[in-house]
Amino acid sequence: TDILKIGVIGSGAFGTSMATIAARRNHQVVLWGRDESQVEVIETTRRNPKYGMQDFQLEENIRATTVLAEAFDDADILMLCLPAQRIPGFLKEHKHLISHKTILCNTAKGLYVPTQQLLSDAILEAIDNPDQPFCVLSGPSFAVEIMQQMPTAVVVASKLLYNAVTVQRALSSLSFRIYSSQDIVGVQLGGALKNPLAVGAGMVE
Repeated sequence: TDILKIGVIGSGAFGTSMATIAARRNHQVVLWGRDESQVEVIETTRRNPKYGMQDFQLEENIRATTVLAEAFDDADILMLCLPAQRIPGFLKEHKHLISHKTILCNTAKGLYVPTQQLLSDAILEAIDNPDQPFCVLSGPSFAVEIMQQMPTAVVVASKLLYNAVTVQRALSSLSFRIYSSQDIVGVQLGGALKNPLAVGAGMVE
């Protein structure tokens, strides 16, 4: 596999796990976080002091930064690991940093409430580029289990299968299995509706 530059936006638990997945595949990884003290601790101790990640030593090829451009510039893949309702506004504010060649890979589950849209539609509208390479990563995955290299299976979906396969080949491993799909609507709705359906099923029972 070619060594890629992978930017990870969001230094929470899932962002840290995605950075680790990429780093274990020997890619060049830049992890962006807005908390300067947290980023400094990651850089000096190789551990994320927040979100239950303290026990995990991070790979040497993960570089943490508070400078967005360092994560965006020349990124082959940009993993979006922010809360769902924040992502469109965040990307709209910083769309000038996004290369037209970068594959945006959203990991947040949910629908965009203000405009009642799929996140894929809200994101592509926010960056004003319907042709931006874009995919969605979703599935039953937990950050701590990913860090522990417990078996995890997810799906990456894109309208253009090539984009999904690029992410699949870049990140898939023995313990983190990625399947590719072109059903970007179904994958997003599955991720968004599973919790309400589970709560409803529990109430009925």
